[in-house]
Amino acid sequence: MTISIPKRKKRTFQQNEFGCFDLGNACDVLDWIKSEEERLHWSGNTFSKGLLMNLFKIHHNRSDVYAFAYSKCLIGLKAYGELVVKTKKQACLCRIIIKPELRNQGIGKYFCDEILRFDRDKTDFLSICLNTFENNLAARKCYEFLDFRFFKSRADRRRFDSSILSVTVMKKILPHGKKR
Repeated sequence: MTISIPKRKKRTFQQNEFGCFDLGNACDVLDWIKSEEERLHWSGNTFSKGLLMNLFKIHHNRSDVYAFAYSKCLIGLKAYGELVVKTKKQACLCRIIIKPELRNQGIGKYFCDEILRFDRDKTDFLSICLNTFENNLAARKCYEFLDFRFFKSRADRRRFDSSILSVTVMKKILPHGKKR
């Protein structure tokens, strides 16, 4: 399957800028995750063996993963997220994370909207899905603002300490064609 999303290229961010993620910033992203619960919320089972740099690089270099960043001159990296191609017509919005001290300021909404706008301009996806934990109300509120709707509850649940976390799948149906 071939889609026209440009692969990663090194860039210097000017002012506020959205673009392809530079693997040289991976340490920043991994440092934002301070606990096992945060790792579980951010990566689900993808990094079940831990947030190790070599595993992150392997994941990042997969042909179906398109990683994005949002940066600001002098502040540096503000957000990280991925679009993972599932089929020619569907992708999954994954691993959205905002720098901890910048959370709850609307950056997540802006960043996800930029990823979705990039998708509209470069692909023919008919829908975008995402997984989030039922109890992650901040994330669910952000995604609902962006017109994602409940699609289904997943049967596989995740254990954390003595809690069982339910996974909710949300989906956004996109208009047809690249020029939407």
